[in-house]
Amino acid sequence: MKKTIWLIGIVLAAILLVYIGFQWLSPAFSAKALTEEEAKNVALERYAGEIIKTTKQNDKYQIELQAETGLYQLEIDATSGDIISVSQLQKQVNKQEQRTEEQPKQLTEAEIKERISSQGTVKSLKLIEGEKPHYVAVIDQNNEEITLELDAYTGETTKETPNAKPLLEEEEAIEIAKKEFKKEGEVEDVEFFPSGEPTPYYLVEIEGEDDEKTYEIDAYTGELRNIFDSSIDDDDDDSE
Repeated sequence: MKKTIWLIGIVLAAILLVYIGFQWLSPAFSAKALTEEEAKNVALERYAGEIIKTTKQNDKYQIELQAETGLYQLEIDATSGDIISVSQLQKQVNKQEQRTEEQPKQLTEAEIKERISSQGTVKSLKLIEGEKPHYVAVIDQNNEEITLELDAYTGETTKETPNAKPLLEEEEAIEIAKKEFKKEGEVEDVEFFPSGEPTPYYLVEIEGEDDEKTYEIDAYTGELRNIFDSSIDDDDDDSE
C-alpha cells in the first residue's frame, strides 16, 4: 500500500514538473517572429510616412522611414513587435529654406565696379530689384557713353547699349568756328553732314577781310577736326 502511494506521488510530481516546464517554455515556443510586412505595419501605425528601406539583423528590424520632418531609423523587436529605438538620420529642409540655400549670393556694387572697370570709367551704377535683379551701369569708353545691364549674381553683361549723344545745334557749331577764327568775319555758309565719317559734322565757312576759312566740327563732341583755308584757293584762281 505504501509502495503504491509512493509511486502515485512520484507520478504526480513528474506531471507537475512537466506542467510547470511547459508553462515556462510555452511563450518562447508560441511567440512567432514578425514578418517584414508586419514590421513595416508596426512602424506605419506609430509614424506617418513612407518606408524607404528595411533590413533585419538577428532579432531586430531596422526600418528607414521618410516623414515630413525628416528621415528616421526605427529598431523593432522581431519577436514582440516593440519599437526599441527611434533616431533621426536627416532633417527635412522646407522648400523656402532650400531656395534660400540654393540662391547664389548677390554681388555688391564694389564687386560689379571691379568687374567692369577694365571696360571704361564707371559714371553711374544702380541696382534694379525685381524678379531678376540686375545692375545698370553707365561707363565712359573712349569718350563714348555705353549703358550696361549686368546680372546681379554673376556679374555677366546681359545687354550693352551705346548712348546716343545729342547733336550740336547749328548756332553752337558757328560759335566754335568764330572762336577759332579769332578775328572779325562773317559766316558765309554752314552745312551739316549727318552721315559723315566717323561721326556727323558741320562745315562752317567764315570770311574775313583778307582770308576765308572753313571749319570741320564734330557734331557730337564739338571737336575741331579740320581747317580748310579757302583764301588760298581764291588766290590761285585770281592768278590764273
